[in-house]
Amino acid sequence: MTTAFEIESVLGLPPEVGTLGQPLQVHREAPAYIKAILLFFAGFLFLGVASLCAFVYCNVPANQKDVLPARTILSIAGGLGLLGSGTCLGGWSKSGLGRRAPRWAYVIYRQALVVVEKQSTSIIRWNEITALVSPRPLGDFHITTRDGRTFPIRRMVRDYQGLISFIYQRAIDQIIAPAKRALDSGQSVTFGPLELSRQAIRYKGKTLPWDQIAALYIQVGRGGRRLRIRAAGSLFPWCSVDIESFSNGVLLPDLLRHVCPARFVR
Repeated sequence: MTTAFEIESVLGLPPEVGTLGQPLQVHREAPAYIKAILLFFAGFLFLGVASLCAFVYCNVPANQKDVLPARTILSIAGGLGLLGSGTCLGGWSKSGLGRRAPRWAYVIYRQALVVVEKQSTSIIRWNEITALVSPRPLGDFHITTRDGRTFPIRRMVRDYQGLISFIYQRAIDQIIAPAKRALDSGQSVTFGPLELSRQAIRYKGKTLPWDQIAALYIQVGRGGRRLRIRAAGSLFPWCSVDIESFSNGVLLPDLLRHVCPARFVR
């Protein structure tokens, strides 16, 4: 098991991180080997064509009737050489070779999440998290804290599934659990454009009691996940909401399972 000392030395974490104890999980940046190989291949291809152009310039006698003048061939060789060199450097960067420390990493502790981003370190206590934002509008999952800070949960890390699963469960504990208690005490809870209570669901000024719902399901498609509800006696949807378009929408299904009729729980 990776020790706290090893984590601090490899990632360059500040001393206060050591007070959090033994890390539960460590997720470092994962090298993009496939992209690196493709970039190396393209770079060497450009360099090969540049070398061929230079060979033609040096060994083939110039002729006034040539479609491409000798100087043009030399300019093409120089441009392809620069392009090939830059592409190879891009492949080197993607591979992570020669990089002493990852550009980003996530270290999970019992009390907090430590985010390493561009040589800066942030300690996020689990009870500071107020929102988990879907990856669809922003490219990656993001978490938001009480003081307004936002942190991306990047996919290019080792065991990303383990990382996002742990964060998702902590978000459930911090956000959904209090919402369930509020519902059980007779209060209403607002999630984006939806307002839920033990008696009904409200959307854009419309209220639909739970016992008047004929169908309720989450539709998954290319456009994301949508909550679709159809009222009894109606052929048309009562609402169709993109649950990934608002903060904590990805957590809504867990709350619906707690409050909606048992026949809709899956």
